[in-house]
Amino acid sequence: MGKTTTTEFATYRPTETRNPHHTGHTPGGSSSGSAAAVADGQVPLALGTQTAGSVLRPGSFCGVFTLKPTYGRWPFDGVLPVALTFDTVGAFARHPAWLGAIDESLSTAGHVPPPATVLAPLRELRVGVLRPPWDDRATPAAAALLEDFTSGLRGLVSDIVDVQIPADLADLDDAHTLLMAAEASAALAERIHGSRPGSISRQLTNFLQSGREAPSNAIQSARTVLRRARTVVDRLFDDLDLLVTLAAPGEAPVIGTGTGDPVFNKLASVSGCPAVGLPAGRGVHGLPLGIQLVAPAHADQALVRIATCLTDRAGLAARPGISERETDD
Repeated sequence: MGKTTTTEFATYRPTETRNPHHTGHTPGGSSSGSAAAVADGQVPLALGTQTAGSVLRPGSFCGVFTLKPTYGRWPFDGVLPVALTFDTVGAFARHPAWLGAIDESLSTAGHVPPPATVLAPLRELRVGVLRPPWDDRATPAAAALLEDFTSGLRGLVSDIVDVQIPADLADLDDAHTLLMAAEASAALAERIHGSRPGSISRQLTNFLQSGREAPSNAIQSARTVLRRARTVVDRLFDDLDLLVTLAAPGEAPVIGTGTGDPVFNKLASVSGCPAVGLPAGRGVHGLPLGIQLVAPAHADQALVRIATCLTDRAGLAARPGISERETDD
């Protein structure tokens, strides 16, 4: 067991960790060390946390399998809170079946888990491909990957339909960010108070200040958007078993430009539903691209089994991690 690196207070400022596929690019945040350590073969499994997209996004950037479990399913003991409305412990692995083993262990740690949600077999699944208002933030290569992945599913599942996310959820990204800032400003206040000048990044300082100064009506409006998003997801699962979207907008950005955009992960973070990230291709620069599968609450084990089936039998997901040859290069 060991401790991997994370961004500053699991927010924005990155560490020295680099993407194993190309050290000029970010591994993502905030669980940067966990994603990189699994990708380059240092460890087969690692834990991380997700408040916005800090498990699914670095998993996509580093080309490994990830699980963001149902909200509250795994213990949160000993984890530094940032925004408890969303904070979730997640996992990285070099094979999706190992994610199921982690879930079996942690979902029963110290309490009786809720009843599992059972999904239909792969051939009977009703799949919805999300078409959200933030689709235009995907790179052409990532958008093409989603279409290729969807085409590969045809004939393997019962039905595939396009799902238009309502336009009034276009504010989901901003609403999540505002509420995260408000909760983080309270959660981190005691730890940051009295810090040495310059020890806290300007970006985090400004982020926490925006949370402290957010008007109550703005916070209430943000909560309304998030409740609407949860209602939309719940209704989708009345008719569908599985939702498919991108795990990140594209390849990992260049070091120094940030840890990437979590917008494609926020619907799962806000709804609290389990999501699995699959490495599914490469972009124009040769870096990994990922697909995200989202299932109803507490369908974690069923979701992992579907991901394993797609990986082992259908060959829809690319080989995770990097090879010895790539490491030598």
